[in-house]
Amino acid sequence: MEKLVICDNIILDENRDLWIEQCRAQQLVEQYGTPLYVTSERQIRENYRQIRDAFCAVYPKTLVMCAMKANNNMALRHILSDEGAGGEAFGPGELIALLESGADPRKCVLNGGYKEDYELILAVGRGVRINADSYKEVQDIERVASTLGKKADVRLRLRLQVPEFDEIPAQAGGRTISERFANSKFGLSPEQVLKCAEYIKGSEHMVLTGYSFHLGRQSLDTQHFAFVLREMANVAHMVYNELGIEARVLNIGGGIPSSSRDPEGHGTSGSVPQLSEYAAAMAGAIRKAVSEGKLTQEPVFELEPGRGVAGSAAVLLTKTMLYKENLGHRWMLVDCGGN
Repeated sequence: MEKLVICDNIILDENRDLWIEQCRAQQLVEQYGTPLYVTSERQIRENYRQIRDAFCAVYPKTLVMCAMKANNNMALRHILSDEGAGGEAFGPGELIALLESGADPRKCVLNGGYKEDYELILAVGRGVRINADSYKEVQDIERVASTLGKKADVRLRLRLQVPEFDEIPAQAGGRTISERFANSKFGLSPEQVLKCAEYIKGSEHMVLTGYSFHLGRQSLDTQHFAFVLREMANVAHMVYNELGIEARVLNIGGGIPSSSRDPEGHGTSGSVPQLSEYAAAMAGAIRKAVSEGKLTQEPVFELEPGRGVAGSAAVLLTKTMLYKENLGHRWMLVDCGGN
């Protein structure tokens, strides 16, 4: 048989030996035992660069903020920090790990539906951007920033109504994408956005820099991301008309697959589009909003890919402990639990 290239640096050769970079999997098992996670540093770097380069080629003001939740291994995160990647944290543990890895705080964002004071203190104190998800959280950020004598960079997480999504089946949870998001705990309605924006405008310790929305793996259609950016621009236009606050940042969240082996597509159907297709659709939507006057300037565009960076770079090596047949099924029980 010919060798099978699983991804650039993980290969099954003609002898059915698995190689991760220049290491033969069998030799790693003999040296370290099983179960054993093996990650390719080269693949991590290549995955990140492919996403960064694809988007920056058509929209230079793109910032890739790799999500810690996809893989919180500190060695891996040090690699991404070395590459100059930003980061996305959900909760204090991820935020501490992200900052300890050497990531630039100015390229990092703190997410989450509820944030306690100690994580807000860490984020505001270190200059990490915050995606706020409620009016109370905006008040909490202001209180913390006032105590620290700092000015917090805040984005508002949106609950968007995209007309096209009323008829498009959801890939994960709910019959349609609109139904999926209607049942989500995240995001602020346009009325709540205005209330929060007005509060931020009146504070000496906060600045509203933009907006966030996470479509994620609900769709593999690049045009759906363009729909989201169109509606984000509509919200930004509403706030600008009412309060004169310009949107300097649009954050689209994660869910950008980078390869056919990428687990970011888990639960989805259809082939994964090329990164260049995602980039062209999103850059086009932003520039269209600028040309229509919905945005006053081309904003910084933030992505939060996670599994699209980490997913294809690692393998789990395990050992078959027991083989059995039962009612027409064949079973191999392995030593790595329920992975």
